[in-house]
Amino acid sequence: MVLILCLASTFLTLKVIKKSFVLAKAMGRPHLFQYWHLINIGSDLAIFPATLLKVAYSLNYGCDTLSSSAVESVRVLLGIGVVLQSAVILRYTSYFQQFNALSSALNIAFPRLLKFLACVGVLYLAFMLCGWVALGPFHYKFSSYDVSFYTLFSMLNG
Repeated sequence: MVLILCLASTFLTLKVIKKSFVLAKAMGRPHLFQYWHLINIGSDLAIFPATLLKVAYSLNYGCDTLSSSAVESVRVLLGIGVVLQSAVILRYTSYFQQFNALSSALNIAFPRLLKFLACVGVLYLAFMLCGWVALGPFHYKFSSYDVSFYTLFSMLNG
């Protein structure tokens, strides 16, 4: 059922994208394309193979036991698909009067939030690299890049 819905959703989204390009060309306006359609296709492309892998593993096609990496890949793909699909569903909250304020606030805040996260990410990586280089030879909690990442994250959370 999930596979059929993913295929139908992808087909309908591609059809809408094609029609928007044709309409934009006829009107001379390139602004009709929306990135929500790409997010929707991305979520379908993540959920579809994850569902295929899950069905194949549950029916034991080609494998007797599940490896941890195979289970992890199914979990990651399903997680990415669900997060992207939640973002697509969030788009439809702007059609209701109660949720329009939330949708407007998110549309205004999202670019600023991405800029902030990019700056904080660079600072976090710089402090992690500094801890790994300066404290790595002297303390086991900064002995490797991964452990330094975990230690800095633990220090931030208290």
